Amino acid sequence: MKKLNLYLLRHGKTLANENKLYCGFTDLPLSEKGIEELALLKEKIIYPEAEKYFTSGALRANDTIGILYENKDFEEVKG
Repeated sequence: MKKLNLYLLRHGKTLANENKLYCGFTDLPLSEKGIEELALLKEKIIYPEAEKYFTSGALRANDTIGILYENKDFEEVKG
């Protein structure tokens, strides 16, 4: 049986996160601070490569994977 590794990443910060607000299903983009923090983390941390990448389809999730995994295709799994 083939070994399966599953990596879960949380999206970068949004303005709602920074203001300690719950945004629920509101589709918010990353904040400038969130974008900057992800860029810094990408330089410091080696994120694991995967065969496939998936997001929830939220702007913040798609932007996060776009920053951390440039030029990688990903699939949106909405549910």
